[in-house]
Amino acid sequence: MAALLWLMPAVGEPAAKLTEVSIAEVAEALEAPQHDQLWVRADKDVLAVYSVTAQRRAIAVLLVRYDDSFVWRVARAKPTSGAEFETWLGRNSDG
Repeated sequence: MAALLWLMPAVGEPAAKLTEVSIAEVAEALEAPQHDQLWVRADKDVLAVYSVTAQRRAIAVLLVRYDDSFVWRVARAKPTSGAEFETWLGRNSDG
């Protein structure tokens, strides 16, 4: 996969909902090497990214894009649950 191009929402776009994570953690998770990320495409305009920060904090980021843009916008971000983290590790056969 190609490098992920992403931005925080611009003025006039729906604000990102960050739950118990900082913008810096979101940036770190999205800028991590691809081998440290799991990308799950919900549809052509929705992408979930699971990643781990340098402090070993597992973060889930939901990205959206509008009008087939090549740039993704952060919609939501939160720490991952245990089940989500197991899926990221490839240990959950339900994922």
